[in-house]
Amino acid sequence: MSALSRRLPLRRASGYGSVRCVQTAAQPNLSYPLYPSVAQLMKQNNIPANDVSKIIATGPNGRILKGDVLSYLGSIAANYPADLASQLAKNSRLDLSNIKIAAPQTSSPAVPAPQEQSQAKEEAKSVLNEEEAESVFETKVAVPVSFSKLISVRRRIQSSVGVEIPLATFVSRAADIANENLPVQPSSKQRSSALFDEILGQRPSASAQMTFSRGDYIPEIVSPAEFYGSEVQQSPRQSADDIIDVLTGRSSPKKRTVSRTEEADEDKETSIFSLTIPEQEEARAMAFLEKMQVLLEEEPAQLLAL
Repeated sequence: MSALSRRLPLRRASGYGSVRCVQTAAQPNLSYPLYPSVAQLMKQNNIPANDVSKIIATGPNGRILKGDVLSYLGSIAANYPADLASQLAKNSRLDLSNIKIAAPQTSSPAVPAPQEQSQAKEEAKSVLNEEEAESVFETKVAVPVSFSKLISVRRRIQSSVGVEIPLATFVSRAADIANENLPVQPSSKQRSSALFDEILGQRPSASAQMTFSRGDYIPEIVSPAEFYGSEVQQSPRQSADDIIDVLTGRSSPKKRTVSRTEEADEDKETSIFSLTIPEQEEARAMAFLEKMQVLLEEEPAQLLAL
């Protein structure tokens, strides 16, 4: 007996001691060796190697699967492995035979807009028309501003520091400060809503009563003689236009002028600050001019400190 045979123990005559033994024993009757899981299942259920040929193989290339062994043992239905294999083979390929080309869609007639959208458009148009009607007329507001105190402040600074500050610096600084926090005129829709709330007895909030924003006004500065002279030249034509409008029954779209000035002494130290603005901004523009008047007449020295 050779040395190799002495090292290996004698195998039992009945059965097989390992999975490799099952694969080797079944190899002559199969085109492919058994899967390790199949050989292990056969060993656990004591299936002889001679019975491998009795098992119906449903795997790829005729290989035996675990389901085939379970079907042979009767653990599952006999036709289950074959049905499962046929189902897998069918689903492994994409079936496009039922796909049909869709018919071209006919252009459907335009769907009318909902009633709410049409009402919103009409309201927007009416608001725009009201704003355009309000912005047809323009008005001119003006206030006299005395530079007497401002000139004295300039002279005092020049005598103490030796620097001459031009009047334009004070005026531009006052205009920048006066443009802060100007009242915003509410629109016609907001005014009607406030009137309706007042009729119902509801008190509007403080934010709804008055809002403020920064303005961008730049005043026109002229002498009193020049300002009043232009008013005298425009007044005869304006009165004639008003008579024609009354006779024809229509309103004139031309510019109308409303003087907001008080009679001021026509001296060299007084100038007229005026603004030509839409009629609905009259209160906002007047607030700007009044703030400039206070800054230049009463507090000119603070313009350099602010």
